[in-house]
Amino acid sequence: MWVEDGSYEIETGLNRKRIYTEETLPDEIKALLSMIHSFPEHKAGLWNFSRVAYIAPDERLAEIGWQVTNNLYMLVLEREVFNRLDGAK
Repeated sequence: MWVEDGSYEIETGLNRKRIYTEETLPDEIKALLSMIHSFPEHKAGLWNFSRVAYIAPDERLAEIGWQVTNNLYMLVLEREVFNRLDGAK
């Protein structure tokens, strides 16, 4: 997920994305962000950016998600939530 200027952009597939505001962001995503920010070491850092997107900075975040940069988050979504975001029925 890319966050910038109050906009939350979630990639759901090749050339497919959903854009939300703070008001329209799904509750599941808000909950994940709250959990991510509750960890002291929630930001992965840039020292190994080529792999950092796939490696959680704390193993407890591996099933939640983590912050890669100030704007980029890796989120671990349940399939049902992902399908809903992607527009699947």
